[in-house]
Amino acid sequence: MTPVLQLADPETGIATLVRHFGFARQGDRLIHGTQSIAVTGAGHPAGFRLFAFDHLALRVPDVDAAFAAAQGQGAPVHAGFTPNGPREIPEFGASGVRFAFCRTPEGWPLEFCAPLGAPTPLGHDHYGLRVTDVPAAIAGLEAEGGRLLSRHRLGAIDVAFVALDDGVFEIFDEAAPQGLTQGVGGWIGFVP
Repeated sequence: MTPVLQLADPETGIATLVRHFGFARQGDRLIHGTQSIAVTGAGHPAGFRLFAFDHLALRVPDVDAAFAAAQGQGAPVHAGFTPNGPREIPEFGASGVRFAFCRTPEGWPLEFCAPLGAPTPLGHDHYGLRVTDVPAAIAGLEAEGGRLLSRHRLGAIDVAFVALDDGVFEIFDEAAPQGLTQGVGGWIGFVP
């Protein structure tokens, strides 16, 4: 599955993703380790499947270094998610996870993350899916062949990880941060 990022100005967006986040252009896709993305304007690429999601998470060996490098190239911090820089969630995975959010072109969230204490290959980590009903979202992905990997309770927030095809979905019911506004587009779905 290749996620699709829809932008009002795709060419500027592609240049920004390459410069700020280390993506490499390869044909009609952008590549970051094992993660590819497609960037589009008003239309949809061939084979498009509508499946809007909140954010893309890239696995990196060092979250702090990736975050600092992106900021050094001009990528803005996503103030609604990690306004003070990288954070950790000890409950995720075998030893916890470290993560930080930046804003992609036109404000869409992109997360850098790495499991703590484990070697980390560069590329796909997960697609963040913000929902109001986590059990229903799990059931929907399982009906499509998904497999529940783990489920966590972080205070009032219900979080689950579900593997589907060659990707992992983080499903969570946290309300969007106050004042978070984005335009039309964003992470709108997938192509094969």
